[in-house]
Amino acid sequence: MNILITGATGFVGQKLIRTLTDYGYAVTALVRDIARAKSKFNHPNIEYVHWPTIYSEFSLPQNKYKALINLMGENIAGKRWSAQRKVQLYNSRVNGTESLLNQLNENHIEVDTLIQGSATGYYGGNLLKDFTEESPAGNDFLAKLCAEWEKVAIESKVGFKRVCIIRTSMVLGENGGACEKLLPIFKMGLGGRLGHGNQYMPWIHLIDLVRIINLAIGDDSMNGPINAVSPDLVDNKVFTKTLGRVVGRPVIFPVPSFALKLALGELSSMLLLSARVMPEALK
Repeated sequence: MNILITGATGFVGQKLIRTLTDYGYAVTALVRDIARAKSKFNHPNIEYVHWPTIYSEFSLPQNKYKALINLMGENIAGKRWSAQRKVQLYNSRVNGTESLLNQLNENHIEVDTLIQGSATGYYGGNLLKDFTEESPAGNDFLAKLCAEWEKVAIESKVGFKRVCIIRTSMVLGENGGACEKLLPIFKMGLGGRLGHGNQYMPWIHLIDLVRIINLAIGDDSMNGPINAVSPDLVDNKVFTKTLGRVVGRPVIFPVPSFALKLALGELSSMLLLSARVMPEALK
């Protein structure tokens, strides 16, 4: 069975492609740099299609795919959210997905299932409220971005049999994701709670996320929004204490909210807003 994927060389995409090929899928990866992609993967069941910009045209080797896994987008936490950065984040997700789906429709490419990336940032934050897949979108920048990204997928004219929206939380795993930024700080003994520390931090392990996506390919009962979060909810104080214990370092340097806001601007909301996100669909 053929799988089409964007975001193949990202932290999640790399693990996902290796898992899919292990399961025997033939994978077609839309990539900006074929040489770079080939340096990461060495497998006969991976085919690369050059897509240098979201506005470029591409030609696919097949006209029918079991699933499209859409993980495209600039790194949300990569840079401070300046006005220019917000445009980049929006274009790389919303406009990029719109361009991708329009080309599939115009070229009569058949895809059974769309597995569309999103994030638990869709809900915004509320210290006292639980969020399920039925909860409405929040009002901050990230929430609106996720809502627009999902809307493009849901309103596509490609004619998918199913559309699964994977609202991903903070992804933990080796050699990337949140741990890539956090572990060096904590290993130096400089880690600590963020703000008051009572904010809930939805999280998931990379392997679990990849298994959820793999399950969504073939399980027809999976449809609509799916919160990709661990059912074991923890607040920031518990999370930072646990991380400190794992690396064998004390957690004694709290970071005040005002310092985070000064350093990161609006991006600090990702670390300070509380989101008790429940994986009701998965349960």
